[in-house]
Amino acid sequence: MKMTLHEIQALDYPVDKLMLVSICGTAYQVFAEDQGVHFAIYDDNGDVLKSKNLESAKDLIKDLKCKRSVLYQQLPYDEACVSNGEMSPAMEIPLGLH
Repeated sequence: MKMTLHEIQALDYPVDKLMLVSICGTAYQVFAEDQGVHFAIYDDNGDVLKSKNLESAKDLIKDLKCKRSVLYQQLPYDEACVSNGEMSPAMEIPLGLH
């Protein structure tokens, strides 16, 4: 499943969790989790919503409705071992934005 940034903004309820996922320490991709479903968030052009630094990634999600927001840090070996697009359990750090 995937949703665009505008689709998330249009929801009349907060999603359960927004995640800024650190990718190899060089970028942050935005994911969400709602009602047990994990999905990526895209811009209106169909591109994955991501940023090259944490502060601008936080700006991408600051106005979105969610119950909590976290920085999700996977270890390098976790990224190599996970299959089927699932996220390995790793370190979640609350962002305190929501």
